[in-house]
Amino acid sequence: MIAINVRPVFVGAQAAGRHLREGGRIIVIGSVTADRTGFPGSSVYSMTKAAVAVLARGLAIDFAPRGITVNTIQPGPTETDMNPADGPHSDAIKSLVPLKRLGHADEIAAMVLRSLPVRRQASLPEQL
Repeated sequence: MIAINVRPVFVGAQAAGRHLREGGRIIVIGSVTADRTGFPGSSVYSMTKAAVAVLARGLAIDFAPRGITVNTIQPGPTETDMNPADGPHSDAIKSLVPLKRLGHADEIAAMVLRSLPVRRQASLPEQL
């Protein structure tokens, strides 16, 4: 799970760092489970997401002298093919979420877009 959830963030940030100029942004998608685990059996997944959050904080310090920011977006439970809204555990998952629903990928994408500098936000569609 480390090879899937943590290593790509590190390798991707290294690669991006070779090309980004001052004012560049690295935005990492993490998970709320970096801070809280909701179910038995999710400790390893949560550990990898905590590692991603800590890695992003370290990368922010590493890239700061070059004027590059690193931020993490940590969404809660999100509807995906692996986590469908009508899945076998969806009611239990939704009960832990204040809005009592799963998030949607477009909501995460909107957060990423809103994390861009203002000059880049001007071209965003209004619905985001």
